[in-house]
Amino acid sequence: LLSEVLQARLITPEVISRFFDLANHAFDLIVVDLPASVGPLAQAFIERADQVAAITDCTTAGVTRARFGLDYLRSQQVPTDAWLLCLNQTGDDPASIAERVERLLGVRVIVTMPDDPEAATTTSRKGTPIVLALPRHAISRGIDRLAREIATRGLRDLRQPAVAADKPGGPTAQETAEADIRELKLRMHRRLVEEIDF
Repeated sequence: LLSEVLQARLITPEVISRFFDLANHAFDLIVVDLPASVGPLAQAFIERADQVAAITDCTTAGVTRARFGLDYLRSQQVPTDAWLLCLNQTGDDPASIAERVERLLGVRVIVTMPDDPEAATTTSRKGTPIVLALPRHAISRGIDRLAREIATRGLRDLRQPAVAADKPGGPTAQETAEADIRELKLRMHRRLVEEIDF
């Protein structure tokens, strides 16, 4: 722990930028879990984000924090169509709670997840993620919907192959190969979604 604390000061916006540069070559989707508060490095992560998922509980304090978080995203000029709002621990009537939160925050709720401390505690004690231990549970389905939304939004840019209309002679061999890879990834993504859809 001491080593991690001492190394934390070595993480700078430049290191984060380099991390994204390297990771973009290796992965189609990169997910970063940030703390609820806005720290000194949050801006560096948000500047490189294509999508931002704001996950909040439905308490007054939680919705207030979500409002401040969304205001921060506005101040960083993150487009509102890049926001995903997820409500956690919604209780017995998630639809009406989501409607009230949407009115308060002015943002559409993408996913609601119920409050089930028994399921969360049981799977946590076993050291197994709830999506693996209880795949049909409402929480697992909510996590699945959120993951699909992030993946779908992340992969939608792959539908647009490299535009080479400005170049005389059309696309290069490299651009054609990249377009073929994009199409293959999209087909695989669609097939996986079909296979795991409950």
